[in-house]
Amino acid sequence: MSVQNGFGVISKKFAGEVFRAREHRFLQFTSALLEYTVMNAISLLAQLAPAPRASWAPVVLMILIAIGFAAANLVLSIIIGPRRDGPGKSQTYESGMVPIGDTRKRFNVRFYIVAMIFLVFDVDIIFFYPFCTIFPQTVLKQHALAGPMLVEMILFVVLLLVAYFYAWGKGVFKWD
Repeated sequence: MSVQNGFGVISKKFAGEVFRAREHRFLQFTSALLEYTVMNAISLLAQLAPAPRASWAPVVLMILIAIGFAAANLVLSIIIGPRRDGPGKSQTYESGMVPIGDTRKRFNVRFYIVAMIFLVFDVDIIFFYPFCTIFPQTVLKQHALAGPMLVEMILFVVLLLVAYFYAWGKGVFKWD
């Protein structure tokens, strides 16, 4: 059995060997490229990282301040707060109106979908902050990494826009 290619007639066995050799070279190339990328990322992070003990001090301080603030508010509201109980206080409050009807109404699922989309975009915006703090330093110190970093962020934004337009196309944002 033989196969016709641009160079003439070759056997299928030889064509399979050539394909496997190309596939093997491709896999070697991609694994070397991945290893090179990971090593560059690790070296960049190692250069940008401060001393281990000094880097955690602001985080621990902020957590202690948050816990102290929450505990102080709870204790002070128990100690200082008024203690007036009665039927008016235990009644459901709806913007100054007397409540009417059942509270177990069904809501349209679009409200929940829009809330989930908001959360997704809100959390994704958090990923912009580390990029914005690292990118100017990288542009000044290592020009070669600035381009790939910018391309990765552009791809990230494009993926967000694709998700947004997909939801828009499905009619998630229509309030009919």
